[in-house]
Amino acid sequence: MRIEQLQYIVEIAKTGSITNTSEQLHLSAPGISQSIKGLEEELGVKVFDRSRTGLLPTEIGKEIITLAQEVLNKMEEMKEVANHHISSIEGNLSIAVINTLCRSIVPQTLASFKNKYPGISVKINEFSANSLAKKSVLNGDADIALLALPPKFNEENKLLITNHVLDSQLQVCFSKNSELAKRTTVNIKDIVHLPIAAYSNNSETIDYFNSFSKFGKLNILFHSNSPETRNYFISQGLAIGFDCALATKFDHSVKNGNILAVPLVGLESNVSKLSFFCIHLKSQHLSFAAKEFLKEVQNQSNNLEEDSINKSLIKN
Repeated sequence: MRIEQLQYIVEIAKTGSITNTSEQLHLSAPGISQSIKGLEEELGVKVFDRSRTGLLPTEIGKEIITLAQEVLNKMEEMKEVANHHISSIEGNLSIAVINTLCRSIVPQTLASFKNKYPGISVKINEFSANSLAKKSVLNGDADIALLALPPKFNEENKLLITNHVLDSQLQVCFSKNSELAKRTTVNIKDIVHLPIAAYSNNSETIDYFNSFSKFGKLNILFHSNSPETRNYFISQGLAIGFDCALATKFDHSVKNGNILAVPLVGLESNVSKLSFFCIHLKSQHLSFAAKEFLKEVQNQSNNLEEDSINKSLIKN
């Protein structure tokens, strides 16, 4: 006996037919019919009498349907008790996050998480470099860290557990008035000579740009920790920039059309995208709050990927 069988007989008692029930529950009529037949065989009695006008409960069927409704009611009570328990859970969660994720999926993740667990206090620290976020976890200042590294730079650390979150394609960003404006993709060979506005001048950024060196020496105009400063230079046509699709999707300058962002092609697969990860200490128990936050991060990531797929299908 399965819960859905109880749901079916209760609903059929209300609608009077399998067809109406299938429409109500958005399920196939043959599937419901087979499920009811299986229940009757298991119980050894007929729950419904079949007629041209529909299904009517038998006398024993009426009693079974009443009991089925009671079971379903108890299930709803259990869900309410569980939901009340979840909403009353308390605790603390400290998260280190690089700025790309702070400007994209983290706000939605936090809003959804706080809606489910209002009693959990969350502290988020934003970092401009992956190494700083990683250090925060290693020092015990953060329970988890969300960071991004190209796959080739994702080094294993014996003290850490690393979980993949999502990948995002690298894009080139330029002014709406740029000569590149009509392109749907840009090859790295065509832009290595152009002035580049880069993020912070740390070892990670330098290593990443060094992976482009075979195409020629990059013309780095300046480095900045400020996305706003970088975007101003790009929007004014003074430089181009590199970012991933996840970041540009939430970028206000891209949304308002002052900056255009298109896929950067011509790169090797191991540097053509950024991979985002969550890390935490192996030696530290991952709390319920941390596990649930990571689940919500993954949910938000999946929603973004589904949204991208749907938009791609619409365009095609």
